[in-house]
Amino acid sequence: MSCEKCTTHPGERVIRDEYTYTGSCLGPFKVKGAVIFECRTCGNVRILASIAKGWEIEKAVELIENKSFFNPTEMIFLRQHGGLTRTELAVALDVEGYEVLRWEQGLGATPHESRLMMRHMIEKVIDMDRLCVKRADRIRKKARMETMD
Repeated sequence: MSCEKCTTHPGERVIRDEYTYTGSCLGPFKVKGAVIFECRTCGNVRILASIAKGWEIEKAVELIENKSFFNPTEMIFLRQHGGLTRTELAVALDVEGYEVLRWEQGLGATPHESRLMMRHMIEKVIDMDRLCVKRADRIRKKARMETMD
């Protein structure tokens, strides 16, 4: 696959000790041991969607495990990572729709019970994401083995 920017050389698989990922609504965050594809000619970096998804899963896990309060940006990230609209989250948390909007705008504190319920919902999504990633890895590995035969 040729470079998207200069359309000449294919990207070369590179492992960086530390890479700043900017494709998340959370803003840039550092990823250790990042696998990226970098063009030898122009330096353009391409990241596979499955790899970026893995980084976002790790970031969601980090937020869920280490924070008791979420800032507005983190609230949006977790809601979007869970695949929910504001209305769907409001229904799941049994609150009015405008409350979720207020929390995401930083205009009100998220009640403790709602934070706990949201944390529990996101943990379920993370568990499902991890299962999907493992299953996709097994399928890729099996396909590689079959092409070697």
